[in-house]
Amino acid sequence: MFAKFARFISRYWIAVLIAWVVIPIVLFFVAPKWDDITHDGDFAYLPPNLTSVRGDRLQAEMFPEMTAKSNIVLVVARPDGRLTKDDKAVAIRLADMYRPEPSKKSVVISVLDHEADIVGQKLISRYGPHGQAVLVYLQLSTELMAVDNMAFINGVYRHVKEVQDSPDLPPGLQLGVTGSAPVGTDMLWSMKESIDNTELTTILLVAVILLIVYRSPGLVLVPLVSIGISFFTSINVIALVAQWADRHQDWLGRVGHWLGRQQFDFQIFKTTQIFIIVVLFGAATDYCLFLIARYREELDRGLEPRAALEEALGQTGHALTASAMTTILGLGAMIFADFGKYRSGGPTIALSLIVALLACMTVAPALLRAFGRAVFWPFGVGGKTAAGTTAAPVATTSLMGRFWNRVADVIVAHPGLILVGSFLVLAVPVWHGFNVPITYDMLAELNPKRESVQGMRLLEKYFLIGETGPITVFANRGGGNFDSPEQRTKIARLTKELNDFEYEDSHHDKVHPIHAVRSLTNPLGDPITDKKLSVRVLMQRKAVSNNPECKKIFLSSGEHVGEATRFELISIYDPFSQESMRLLGKIDEWLEKMKSQPNSDWHDVEFDFIGVTAGIRDLDQVNQADTFWVGVYVAMAVLIVLIFLLHRPLVSLYLIFTVVFGYLVSLGLTNLFFGWLYGSTYQGLDWKLKIFLFVILVAVGEDYNIYLVTRVFEEQRRRGLLPGLHEAVVRTGGIITSCGVIMAGTFGSMATGTLRSMIELGFAMSLGVLLDTFVIRTIIVPAFLALLARWGVRSVAEVRGDVASPHFEPVSGDLVHASK
Repeated sequence: MFAKFARFISRYWIAVLIAWVVIPIVLFFVAPKWDDITHDGDFAYLPPNLTSVRGDRLQAEMFPEMTAKSNIVLVVARPDGRLTKDDKAVAIRLADMYRPEPSKKSVVISVLDHEADIVGQKLISRYGPHGQAVLVYLQLSTELMAVDNMAFINGVYRHVKEVQDSPDLPPGLQLGVTGSAPVGTDMLWSMKESIDNTELTTILLVAVILLIVYRSPGLVLVPLVSIGISFFTSINVIALVAQWADRHQDWLGRVGHWLGRQQFDFQIFKTTQIFIIVVLFGAATDYCLFLIARYREELDRGLEPRAALEEALGQTGHALTASAMTTILGLGAMIFADFGKYRSGGPTIALSLIVALLACMTVAPALLRAFGRAVFWPFGVGGKTAAGTTAAPVATTSLMGRFWNRVADVIVAHPGLILVGSFLVLAVPVWHGFNVPITYDMLAELNPKRESVQGMRLLEKYFLIGETGPITVFANRGGGNFDSPEQRTKIARLTKELNDFEYEDSHHDKVHPIHAVRSLTNPLGDPITDKKLSVRVLMQRKAVSNNPECKKIFLSSGEHVGEATRFELISIYDPFSQESMRLLGKIDEWLEKMKSQPNSDWHDVEFDFIGVTAGIRDLDQVNQADTFWVGVYVAMAVLIVLIFLLHRPLVSLYLIFTVVFGYLVSLGLTNLFFGWLYGSTYQGLDWKLKIFLFVILVAVGEDYNIYLVTRVFEEQRRRGLLPGLHEAVVRTGGIITSCGVIMAGTFGSMATGTLRSMIELGFAMSLGVLLDTFVIRTIIVPAFLALLARWGVRSVAEVRGDVASPHFEPVSGDLVHASK
């Protein structure tokens, strides 16, 4: 099949090039703009059955007054003492700048300051230095990572800086900006910077490495043109598919239901472009390098350019397609994930690789056909330069040949010793790979110099960190009325029980992590003690709880008036931390146990949770399940491709084992490195790293194994088992190493961004590819094949009745098949 395909491309190369010029131009005008259809965020793509998602639906349905989807927090603080009247006036001035006007459209729904009814007292520092800071809350109608927020929040940054620098600002007063929307906007800006840095670094890196490898401008141009066409075409194809999917959500929903999935959709995200860039550039460069390397081999054999191209494409086509299919199917297997960003992200990258494979198997050979021998200028190939004179030998080529010949000698001579030694040396990082902590801290992703991070650090000096993300508990009793005196008594009792909640931590110590509980009967979260409260305090609390504004916050309204009530739990933990998730888990268990008791005040009441901690706990649950099951699906998909291609189940299983082994080594070393780099501040690797590292390393790592093993079997059919293995290692050593270095470089370019998660992932994937290139493919796979070959040679020798040397006994092609 590939022989016919090669002849077609060689014959109609002009038409192929014209087609690949026209297609990207047409797609550019037809496809929607990338930024118009991209999404972002995390919690919005959780499965609908999780408690935080149910809680969000409950709040939208039963608390219609609470429509804010994100917020901006302005901090006004005086480090050297209590705020003065002039200081507080600055806070009021900032609040007045953003109060919404009915006649003007604004993303700001409401503005809350320290003079506001009910909530005003919550905005004055009481838990740190008393009265040294106040907050101004801007509640927004947009999501925290909405692109529409970016211009507005940049304006807020600019206005606050102008106030900070103004001469009439009271001396010593500090201002800061933070909140969910500024953090989300800074994430978006960091993503844009990471995408721009990664794209530029990747292009430059690929060009430099190609120049070092080939030293021929033409051989740099062929891959870069093919990759450029692949990238622009795939971006527009993906945009068209996403647009189609958005218009046919109902149909996709029915398909998902038929497949037994809760959701089935196709969306693209801003961070996905980073993966498209690095994976496409790395993989497409590999495809081109292997084709060019085989083309050069055929020219060296004396074939004319057209015949050499047809032979090269015909011989490498199946290996290129199979290696690409491992990556495509591996990434495509993420469609079975429950988390929306995984479910769409993997297939999106896979779709870009399909385009890349098509371009590299058509554009690259068409360009090689067009240039002929001139593509190798100035050094020439096949004993002749582009001008027809004799080409000078390249010293580095002979040097590399001697190096790989020596490597092959050692592997063939001592395969068992090398294999056992390699596994023993790498056992320690593998152990660490099984015990890697992860973190969900969004602030930790950002550069500490970002305005939202600096604002959060200022806020944390004066307010309890749990204030930045309370745990909200919904109690829902259909048909009930939580506004009755009897129910208010029960709410007050539960408020105190939650306030007194304690449990044993991992060290078996009793901890009391709840600092305050706000509810219908205690809206301000005042301290609750067993001492008898004064009549004045009780009357004040009752008056506040009966205030209509208070009821909007803590009591459901509209069609479900009184059916649900809210509790806000302020803990001593960071809302993003593992401790906060453990606390929520303990509270969830306690409430479930309480509602199951027939004599309980809360029997058969449904409890749900919202807030940062609730969302992260659900995200952690989905992420762990997806990491396991997607890993299984990816490994199975790649294994099927390997068995179909190689027809050797044992070898295929071993190849899967080696890439999984390499993944664990890479994960363990990455954990050790960043634990050392960040020191005491290290909480773990980013939560997305494990699944993307596994999928990409297993899928991409098998590319090099396929290139090696298919060449091994080809040479063994010609030369015998061990001689064929030796020849294949020598022939593929340089080119696979070049490909691995390029792929590692493209992944490493992710570390040039500003997002900590991208830096960690770029480091881990670059390390994993280098490990696969210089250890897995160079040592561990050939050593295993050498052991199999030794067994095969001895088996043949026994059949012949003579004593065969296991080192270089030539075996005929027929006997190779007989020994399988």
